Amino acid sequence: MRLNKSLPWWVLIFSCLFNLLFAAFFFYWMIRQRFDHLPFAPPQVAVIPLTQAKANVIKALWELDFEKLSSFLKDDRHVEDGYCIRDFALALMVHRHFFAIKRALSSPDRRITKIKLNKSEVMVLFDKLSDEAFFQMEQFLAKERAPYTTQGLFIKMQEDSSYATPFMQSEEFLAVYTLFRRENPGITPHEVCEFFKERDWEAFKKGYDFLAETGDFSQEAYGEIVKEFQMKRTGIDQLRLSREKEHRTNSPSKIHVIGEGETLWMIARRYKVSLDDLIRKNHLQSTVIRPGQSLKIPSYKSVIWEESRDHPDAKAHTS
Repeated sequence: MRLNKSLPWWVLIFSCLFNLLFAAFFFYWMIRQRFDHLPFAPPQVAVIPLTQAKANVIKALWELDFEKLSSFLKDDRHVEDGYCIRDFALALMVHRHFFAIKRALSSPDRRITKIKLNKSEVMVLFDKLSDEAFFQMEQFLAKERAPYTTQGLFIKMQEDSSYATPFMQSEEFLAVYTLFRRENPGITPHEVCEFFKERDWEAFKKGYDFLAETGDFSQEAYGEIVKEFQMKRTGIDQLRLSREKEHRTNSPSKIHVIGEGETLWMIARRYKVSLDDLIRKNHLQSTVIRPGQSLKIPSYKSVIWEESRDHPDAKAHTS
C-alpha cells in the first residue's frame, strides 16, 4: 500500500503532537513508578492535646477490663474532633491490654494520631477507621482465644500457663527458640518457654530484635543473648538462693504421682518450685516424665512465686 502524499499539513502536525504527548506521558509514568518506591521518611505523627472531653471518656474507660472495653467497639457516639467512644475504647485495648490490632485488621494501612496523657505517657488513636474495620475486629475477637500481641501473651502467661501455647507459636519465640535449639539440640519449646517465664519482656525482646536485625544465629550470638538474660536475673537468683536456704527444713519431701497429661514444668508451677530444683531433687536426666512416676517435691517454695502477688496460684495447692 502506497502512502498518500497529499495529506493536509495540519494532519502531520496533529500526529507529531500526539506522539510527543504519548512519549511525555510514558516517561512521567516510568519516573513516578521509580519514585513511589524510594524510601521516603513517613509523615510525622501528629500529637493532639488532652482536652477535658477526651479526658472524661478516657477516665471512664480506663479501669475496664479487656472484655468490657471490647463491648464499646459498637459505640459510635461522637466525643470530639471526629472521634467516637469506640475509638477511645480501641485505643485503650491496645495501650493497656496489648490487643493485636495488626492481626485483627486485614488492611495494614492505618493512620494514627498520638494523644499525650501525661508528661511521660502517650496513647495512640487510630484515625478514620470504617464501620467495616470495627466489624472485622469484632469478628476477630469472637473467634480468637488469645487476641493479644506477643508482649501481651508473654505477660499473661506469667499468670495463666494456658497462654504459653500461643506465645510459643509467635514469630518472636520461634526465632529465639531456633537459636537455642542450635546450641542445645535436645531442648524443647516448653523448656525455652519456662526459661523466659522467669525473666522480663525487655530481655526477651532485646534478644529477638538482635536476631531480626542481624540474622545472626551463631554460637556467639547465643552467648550474648543468654548473657543478657542472666544479667537480668542475677539479683533475683541471689535472693532466691538465700531465701530458699532459710526455708529448707528437716521435714520430709512431698511425693507427687504424675498424672496423665502432666509435664514437669506444670508440676513445678503447681508446687511453686523452680524447674531446675525439681530436676536436681529427682536426679532427672531430661524433662521427659511418664504417668505413674513418683516425684519428690522440694520442701520450700521458690521466691519467684512468693513475689508474684497477682498470680492465680497464690493459694497453696495440696495433693
